[in-house]
Amino acid sequence: MQLKDLSQKINTTIQPVFVSHKIEQDLKLREVKPPVVNQQCLVYHFKCDLCDAGYVGFTRRHLKQHFEEHKNVSSSIGKYFHAEHSLGPKDLN
Repeated sequence: MQLKDLSQKINTTIQPVFVSHKIEQDLKLREVKPPVVNQQCLVYHFKCDLCDAGYVGFTRRHLKQHFEEHKNVSSSIGKYFHAEHSLGPKDLN
């Protein structure tokens, strides 16, 4: 219940003694992402950090969305990680 509603019900003005801001405002870290993450129609280069393999691809979707799709075992990068490094989608974070 809001203080205003309570004040009306009891016919007395109630004022808060202390109002704090939400703790999530202090704890929320904002990761600064490069603008390219939200771009569409891009050619990109993926380099495996476990070996020297590389992959060049093209996407019409947002780059962030496309990378999320590559975590799927059916994608070319997902298949590579599964075959070469025995890693599944949950390991590709």
